[in-house]
Amino acid sequence: MDYNSIVNVFRCCILTWDFLPVVLPAFLVAGAVSVFVPQEWVTRTMGPRARWWVAYPSATLGGVAVSMCSCNVVPVAASIYRRGAGVGPAFAFLFAGPAMNFVTAVWVFSVFGLKMGV
Repeated sequence: MDYNSIVNVFRCCILTWDFLPVVLPAFLVAGAVSVFVPQEWVTRTMGPRARWWVAYPSATLGGVAVSMCSCNVVPVAASIYRRGAGVGPAFAFLFAGPAMNFVTAVWVFSVFGLKMGV
């Protein structure tokens, strides 16, 4: 990939309004987490001093529940981290969403078939 193609991707997707429908929902969810999820709950369930057997499964299940792609889950994970989650649970949330996304799994199975999708 040469420099011109990188610049063209940047112009197409980031400097235009075409990128807004992709990223705006992620920032809206991140804002909703900041406003509606109590900091005490995040600290108690996913904080640095929370029990690991509570923190990691709750962060992982939360990541799976939001069903976002890898670009959109970053602002939400950052919001959870700022609300008091530990680094490990925040990363568990960050990686679980795209890795165990139900919509993506259905798409992979439909495109590649069951044998290749598993």
